[in-house]
Amino acid sequence: MIETESSYDTQYLGYDFLVSMNEDTFSYFDDFNFQWTYLDSEPLMMYVTHDYGDVVLYESPVLYNGQEMNLIFSWITEISETGEDLSHYEIYGLRQTVDPQTGMPDKNLYQLEAGSVIQPIYIMNNYTTDTSDYVAGNEIVIHENTDLYFDDLPSEDYMFNFRLTDFAFNHWFTDSYFFVKDTE
Repeated sequence: MIETESSYDTQYLGYDFLVSMNEDTFSYFDDFNFQWTYLDSEPLMMYVTHDYGDVVLYESPVLYNGQEMNLIFSWITEISETGEDLSHYEIYGLRQTVDPQTGMPDKNLYQLEAGSVIQPIYIMNNYTTDTSDYVAGNEIVIHENTDLYFDDLPSEDYMFNFRLTDFAFNHWFTDSYFFVKDTE
């Protein structure tokens, strides 16, 4: 969890589609390997915006040079003819958030520029006060090799739940499940 001046119980990381069920135990937790998507050294709070099967589009709220924007990227599942896993992330750029006056999203896509500063935005929760806040994470200076990758989450307490969507695009959230990542 990121260090903040206020006391928070949880840091929300969003959701992902990369979850599989262990058919022997009927559990989604058995195969969760405690890895998440990072931009350089920082985990991202991210949301799936479209799932096309082999290509899954995401957006992640960030501050880009102090301006609220959404980082737009995808996970591309690709297997070579020899069976080698070539799956990877691709960063498309940044979009401004929805204009509060018009309610319209920005159609422009802005490219990341070397030397710019990006900060992931997280939802932080305090259960004692029953409050949630948006908090900017650590600064990342963009360089020519800035990339997205999977990395291990730190050893802490975690909460896991599912969003279920039917064919009419109605959504339901399951109860939350709490668990701890061991330090070993």
